[in-house]
Amino acid sequence: MCLAIPGKMVEISSDNQDCALVDVAGVRRKIEPGLLPDDKPVAGDWVPIHVGFAMSKISEQDAADQSIVPTAVRATSSCWLCLATGLTVMMVEAV
Repeated sequence: MCLAIPGKMVEISSDNQDCALVDVAGVRRKIEPGLLPDDKPVAGDWVPIHVGFAMSKISEQDAADQSIVPTAVRATSSCWLCLATGLTVMMVEAV
């Protein structure tokens, strides 16, 4: 399983097209958009970020929907509680 956090593209580095600045819940971080060579994100686009890489482009609505999921409790055969604080996302198995 992997987790991605949605972030809004702020800018692409003019010096290095493989370096971008994103905003995630008010925190700005540098990421690598190079996994999207055919559909490069631009300022204003939303991208899910996993270990510092933009994984795809998503709509603003999808970004909003995905931002809610880490704070929700999901009842499954083994209940999982997802906790999100800023850029840190942890999967914790409920006992």
